[in-house]
Amino acid sequence: MNGPGFLRILKRQSGEAISKLLTEDELAEFDQQRGLNGNTFWQYSFRSIVIESEEMFWEKMHYTHMNPVEAGYVDAPEEYRWSSARLVRAGAMSRESGLPYQAVIDSLGARG
Repeated sequence: MNGPGFLRILKRQSGEAISKLLTEDELAEFDQQRGLNGNTFWQYSFRSIVIESEEMFWEKMHYTHMNPVEAGYVDAPEEYRWSSARLVRAGAMSRESGLPYQAVIDSLGARG
């Protein structure tokens, strides 16, 4: 499967799963990008880059973690609810262990 096809499926399935964890107020924050069908969670875009090394992966992850700080949403990356930065800081994600699925779910505080 090519990059855009994979990402389309990943975005659809993860958006459906994440949307179930959000309150109505939190979902309303996504109204601008939800589109005419009302259920698009992710913004439409795909700009691929080949991650050629482990070092490059961690560099890009750090860049991503810093986006909410640069946007002025938070003072530190781990303060942003949707960031994996807090998992890295807590030791739940590392070069050795990767990012365990259950750690992500636990960090989001799943609602019943």
